[in-house]
Amino acid sequence: EGQVADGYRQTSISVSPPNVMVFSADPAIVDQLPGYVETEPLKLTDAVDDFETSVVLRLPENVSIIGDSNVLVEVGIAAMEGNLKIIRMVEVIGALPEYQVSFAPDRVEVILFGPLPVLDTLTETDVRVVLDLADREAGIFQLVPEVIILPERIRSESLSPNTIEVEIIPIEELTSTPSVTPSPTSTPSITATPTLTTQP
Repeated sequence: EGQVADGYRQTSISVSPPNVMVFSADPAIVDQLPGYVETEPLKLTDAVDDFETSVVLRLPENVSIIGDSNVLVEVGIAAMEGNLKIIRMVEVIGALPEYQVSFAPDRVEVILFGPLPVLDTLTETDVRVVLDLADREAGIFQLVPEVIILPERIRSESLSPNTIEVEIIPIEELTSTPSVTPSPTSTPSITATPTLTTQP
């Protein structure tokens, strides 16, 4: 009875023991049995995981069972799976302090695959995209970032773009300023020429 939780489905059901022996004082009653015996209702309402339970056999009137009147029922429940597209900022770790790092693009598109109920509850911190620059020195690199996913049943199917261009520059090259030596300023000399005035 009932339905499993949203985002889940029933995958299997089995009963142990699979066969039982019944008897009756009236052989005609046994002959009229349909070949199986029902159990009490088994509730599946809101189930999200495999489970097993003991249920009682529902025997017709004047019919008895040889042995235990309970059977063990095992039910398989699995989450439906699907895809989810997310955008994440790229994080840099492991960069040496004496370098400045620039990279592009600074965000990527990640397509995840896994159980829908888990995908629907992912948070920002559950999925990270990381560039590990440990032990890398100056240069320009094409690096594949790592997708770190905390929920175990979620996996990354694709990353776009799948490489990041990274430039690592020593900070000292950025802070050093070339010295400028000013040219000497020449002062023009002025020569005064006397004026001779003659009188008549």
